[in-house]
Amino acid sequence: EALSKYSIRYFADKCAQKDIPIFIAPSNLGRDQYETMNAVSENTHARLLNMTLESAYAKLILALSCGLDKDRLNEYMQLEINNEFN
Repeated sequence: EALSKYSIRYFADKCAQKDIPIFIAPSNLGRDQYETMNAVSENTHARLLNMTLESAYAKLILALSCGLDKDRLNEYMQLEINNEFN
């Protein structure tokens, strides 16, 4: 099955091929969510963040400004600092 080049799965697959981490927010992990989000999180290295879009954006900008490498970036984004997770 060919994916549309406008789908999130296509985008996530392309990022994975180039070893670019992606973070998707908001996502209610473990709750009702679209099947696509499950497929994206299982088949790529996309990280679903259980926080508001604004919190995820601010936290990601802060992490990138600190020059974190990919592994430390993923670790930092999953670390709760100030009750940002829903």
